[in-house]
Amino acid sequence: MRAPYLPHRGKPTHQFAGYGQPTDPEPKFYCDEFLGDALQPEWTATTVGVATAAPSAVSGGVFQLSLTATSQAQDALLDQANLRAFDLKAGLFFETRIAKISDSFNYQAVFGMAGNHNSDKDTITEAAWFRFQNDNGLLVESDDTTNNNDDVATGTTIVLGEYNVYGIDFSDLNDVRFFFNGKRKGMGTTFDMSNLTDAEALMQPYFSIDKGSGAGITTLRIDYVKIWQEVRAT
Repeated sequence: MRAPYLPHRGKPTHQFAGYGQPTDPEPKFYCDEFLGDALQPEWTATTVGVATAAPSAVSGGVFQLSLTATSQAQDALLDQANLRAFDLKAGLFFETRIAKISDSFNYQAVFGMAGNHNSDKDTITEAAWFRFQNDNGLLVESDDTTNNNDDVATGTTIVLGEYNVYGIDFSDLNDVRFFFNGKRKGMGTTFDMSNLTDAEALMQPYFSIDKGSGAGITTLRIDYVKIWQEVRAT
């Protein structure tokens, strides 16, 4: 039985009633609200481009990724250095709260769960994430090395400066589901990620904005990341 997706929730307890048969008495839970001046040790913040604004903590407990107006290849990235400690085959839920503060052109922003980092996001063949590309129209994507759904429009246009909650439900890899403020998006597409091997299903939370050139400025602010999963039997 598939658990209902409930955004904003804290450490899960009764919400997992009827959700699979966990091998642990309680599902595993990860949360980072980016409090304090330094990242937790599992995170790595990376910039490409000498004028890229360094990823940084912002007052109020959010983490910021920014591109600058210099026309050059730039990438502002927050990931876990390819540690890949989270298992999509363990019924994983991903949730984050993000505001896009500025918008520009000739850029892309992605955030969700991914395999190993690559500067060309379209070459990452193990991922499910939300995407913005040159405007405020929300796209969703998934790739399991075989089944590839790129640039799926959701019909949602976000408002600059407003925080929204983005969720991905991996409890059925034959039908991965995306949520925006608790409402399912991309329902006209089946996001099949069932081709993932056990190794490929191990992923990391992933946040990136990048551009190849141009004077566009883009900023994301990440309020929190929450990930739930069971313990997969071996």
